[in-house]
Amino acid sequence: MTEVQKHGFIWEKDILCGAYGCPEEELKGIGYTSPHDLPSALNKVNGANLSLKCRKAGGEICMGNPLRVFDAVSSGEELHMVLIDWTQASATTKRLANLIEVNLTGAKAELFGTATREQVAELDALVKQIPTKSKPTEEQHQAIYALRNRLDQQMGAMKLRIKCNSQQSRVQCAFPNKAFASFLKAHPGRIVATMAGGLFYGKPVLMEILSGCRVF
Repeated sequence: MTEVQKHGFIWEKDILCGAYGCPEEELKGIGYTSPHDLPSALNKVNGANLSLKCRKAGGEICMGNPLRVFDAVSSGEELHMVLIDWTQASATTKRLANLIEVNLTGAKAELFGTATREQVAELDALVKQIPTKSKPTEEQHQAIYALRNRLDQQMGAMKLRIKCNSQQSRVQCAFPNKAFASFLKAHPGRIVATMAGGLFYGKPVLMEILSGCRVF
């Protein structure tokens, strides 16, 4: 576990074991490749599959592989996102700023607009053609971004992000901060729970942790 990720895992364990009632041993048994951070069978509160996301307050919410997200919000299976917002309180501590659970079940149109799975898969395949640690040729760059720009015109609240560098060649999707705020405003009924007075579902939440500024 890297220092960049550590704070997210600390809050994830605290919230899933505390608010959602998942025993720590069962949480440890969830495989790294599991499609959900907390499968429905272990969610003692509302039985939904949970995906936890952690961001610095005001930043983008990275959602990962767009095809996986597209399939998840198209399946009809109950899926909720729990968003952890933090601020850097000091050089050595991070503070929990906000915690919200949002229902993403069946939200394909709201998130992906009229973009189809085939179009997203086409972009994914184009990007993966570029070997890791290789720079795309001018022709590849033009093809990738031309398709991404066309898709951007069709997408809903979710946006596509191309990651081509020395470590990866892949596509991610993300909730830009303003788009996420607009999504909540347009669909207030999708807000399942929020934190109030340091409590989430009536359970105390770890409000501050030891964690320095991000270093790359």
